[in-house]
Order: sequence, then structure tokens, then C-alpha cells
Amino acid sequence: MIIKLILKPGRAEPNSRLGSALGPHGINVGKFCSDFNRVTSKNDSSTEIIVKVFPNKLGQYKMILKKSPVSILIKKYLNINKGEKKFSERKIFLTEDIIKKVIEEKKDDFNTRKYISNRKTVISCAKSMEIFLKSNDK
Repeated sequence: MIIKLILKPGRAEPNSRLGSALGPHGINVGKFCSDFNRVTSKNDSSTEIIVKVFPNKLGQYKMILKKSPVSILIKKYLNINKGEKKFSERKIFLTEDIIKKVIEEKKDDFNTRKYISNRKTVISCAKSMEIFLKSNDK
């Protein structure tokens, strides 16, 4: 069993969202929050990260930290505020420089080392967010 969460580093708090995700697996939410906050206290707290939690039958767990999702990294580099819905009305464009930055930051989490494949992943994500590409990007 794997539980995937997206949390801000160093800022996890016991709440109903975490309780409903971790509680049924016997994980103490308060202990998880203090462990997560201790491990991620030096990370940049402005962007969320992916946490994979592997619970066992004794209420213990192992957690693996991943980089932010591609969509969050795109928003970060394009300065799109959280909750902003209508990107296409502002005509936001994804440039090759931003694609490279996202790939560089996320490179350890991609399932391939091929730049072309990772580039396609970033572009597909941007398209699904209604973010336009510069005319020389395909």
C-alpha cells in the first residue's frame, strides 16, 4: 500500500485531510507531522512536494520525498498564483528556458533520463493547464 500526499515542507499539521489519509492505516498523524517537518525543515517551504508513505501493519511507516509535481513547478517558474484558474485569458507562454528549469529540478523523479521524453511530459502538462507554448516549441 502506498499513500501519496502533497505537502508543504516543514509545515505539515495534524488535520482531517491527513487524518483521513493516514488514520485508517494506523499511522499516528501527530508523529507523522513532526517527522515530516523535521526531515523537510531545510527545504523551500514555498512549493509543495510529493510524499510517498509506505505503512506497515504495526502503525509504522517509511516515507520517501519527491520533488514538486510538474504542474507546481511550471506555476512556480511562470509566477502563477495558487488558485488562479484562467491562465489562457492572460496568454501565458512556456519557454524553452522554463522547460529546462523544470526538467533540471525534477530530473531525479522522472522515470527516464531522456531529455526529449521529459520535455514532452512538461509540455503535455502545460497544455493541460491551458498554458501556451512559444511558436518554436512543439
